[in-house]
Amino acid sequence: MRSLWKGAISFGLIFIPVELFPADKEGRLDLDLLDRRDMAPVGYQRINKRTGKPVERGDVVKGYEYEEGRYVLLSDEEIRAANPKKAHTIDLLAFVAAEEIPLPYFEKPYSLQPGKGGEKVYVLLQEALRKSGRIGIAEIVLRSRQYLAAIVAEPEGLLLITLRYAHELALFEAGSARSARSVGLAAKEITMAENLIDSMTEAWNPAAYRDTFHDDLLKLVETKVKGRETHAVAVAEEGDIPPPPSNVVDLVALLRKSVGGGAREKTRRPARKAAAGNKPAPTKVAGTKAASTKAAARRKKA
Repeated sequence: MRSLWKGAISFGLIFIPVELFPADKEGRLDLDLLDRRDMAPVGYQRINKRTGKPVERGDVVKGYEYEEGRYVLLSDEEIRAANPKKAHTIDLLAFVAAEEIPLPYFEKPYSLQPGKGGEKVYVLLQEALRKSGRIGIAEIVLRSRQYLAAIVAEPEGLLLITLRYAHELALFEAGSARSARSVGLAAKEITMAENLIDSMTEAWNPAAYRDTFHDDLLKLVETKVKGRETHAVAVAEEGDIPPPPSNVVDLVALLRKSVGGGAREKTRRPARKAAAGNKPAPTKVAGTKAASTKAAARRKKA
């Protein structure tokens, strides 16, 4: 499996080379859209909202509407160059107890694997998190968007779970809190509900649960296959996956300095850039993808 992202975890003066992989699997039945007339796949089509006509991939650009009807265009290279360090660094900002983060904040899990030369310092962070019972709060830029994230230590390795920002949640309206008194619940009714919960309480076993609706749909598919209710369909081409950026440098030797100057680093964050003199130049990292893409285009023409 190809990594989605390559870079480093950074905290204090420590850089941990890592690669990011999906940690979830699509459990739903994958149903393709087809044209009933010839069974050809119906793909995602870019439509010009003014003319109603399809737009070629090469004509699609990104723009920010700074006032109504007026845009500033931004290329992928310009977006990455706006802050090259952010584009390839997971910044660990703080460490908190996992139970302090409400469940609605957790979003999508990813697997963090050590990059080249980073296994020892990777395990160092993993063990430190596991023994402290804390998780790291970090920031990462994925696909031109910055995410808040939790770095969580599991026995097999580190997970990165994207988090929702506070302004992205709208759980309950102000003043909507309810109580037993406000809805007229009797103490006996609450006790009965508690007893029911106690009787159904068991150890968490994720393998005990499965998507039975998915299984039922598969049975229906198998029945149609056996009944020869099938149609030949052309295979759609997969899109190109962009090449990853270059690796970063392991600075585990600076751990003691990080511990000694951690408090000062937190209050004087701009000084961290000057202190980490061994980091690779960000401009080289940002240019890797563009150079690789041009080389691939030349090979394709040849």
